[in-house]
Amino acid sequence: MFEFHLSPGWTASLVVSAVISLSLPVILAIAARRRLGGRWRILGWGALVFTVSQILTRIPAIQILGWWWQDALKASQTLQWLWLTALCFSAGLFEEGGRYLGYRWLLRKEPKDLSTGVLFGIGHGGFEAMVLVGLGQLTTLVSLYFLQETGLAMIPAEAREITEKQLITIMEQPDWVPLLAAWERVASMAIHVSLSLIVLLAVRSGQWRWLLVAMLYHGASNFVAVGYLELAGRDTVSMVVTEVLITLIAAAGLWFALSRTVRLTKPADGALNDPPTRPDPEAR
Repeated sequence: MFEFHLSPGWTASLVVSAVISLSLPVILAIAARRRLGGRWRILGWGALVFTVSQILTRIPAIQILGWWWQDALKASQTLQWLWLTALCFSAGLFEEGGRYLGYRWLLRKEPKDLSTGVLFGIGHGGFEAMVLVGLGQLTTLVSLYFLQETGLAMIPAEAREITEKQLITIMEQPDWVPLLAAWERVASMAIHVSLSLIVLLAVRSGQWRWLLVAMLYHGASNFVAVGYLELAGRDTVSMVVTEVLITLIAAAGLWFALSRTVRLTKPADGALNDPPTRPDPEAR
C-alpha cells in the first residue's frame, strides 16, 4: 500500500517560502513609501485591479474555455501550444488593461508620478503573492499533512492514481525546491512594478504604444517561463533555469521602466515626484 510522508526539510522550505510570499509585499510597501512617499490606499487599488482583472474575470473565463475545449486540446499538440500562448498573453491583456483603467478611474485624483506607479505595482503583485502563493502554499501544506495522516482512502478512485503520482513527485523532490516559489515571487514583484510604471508612461504621455509594450512584456515573460518548462521538462535543473530566466527578465524590465519613468516624471527642480497639490492626511 502506498504511504506518503513529508520530509521535515521540504516542509520547512515550504513554510519559509510562504512566509516570504506573505511578508515581502508588506516590507516592499513600507520601504517604497518611506523612500518615495505616496498614499497607502494606492496599494489597495492595486490589489483591487488584480482581483477584478484576474480572479473575477480572466481565471473564470479560461476555466470555462478550457473545460469547453478540453477534448480538442488533448488531441492536438499544436492546439496545446496555441492555448498556452493564449493563456500567457491574455494575462497581459487583462492585467495591463486593468492597470490602465485603474489609473484612469481609481487613481484619477492621484499624482501620476513614480511613487504612485511603484505602490500601484506593489499592491497588484503583492496581493497575488500573498493570496495565490503564500496562502496557497499554507493550504497545500495542511492538505498534504491531512493526506499523510489519513492516506488516500478518502480520494475518489478515479483520481487516486493521479494523486499518488503527484505525491511521489513531492517525496522525490530535494528539500529546497519549495523555495523556488519565493524566488519567483521576488522576481515577479519586480515585473509587476515594471509593468505599472510602463502603463503609467501610457497614461502620462497619452501614447498607446506603452500599453502595448506592457501587454507584450507581461505575456512574453509568462511564455518564456512556461514554454521553457514545457520544452525542457519539470526536473529541478529546468526549474532553476526558469527562475534564472525570470530574474533576468525582471531585472531588464525594472531597469527600463525606472529609467523611462524617472526621465518622464522628474520635474525641473530634480524631485522625483510631482509636488503635492493639497495636504495629504495619510502622510502625517
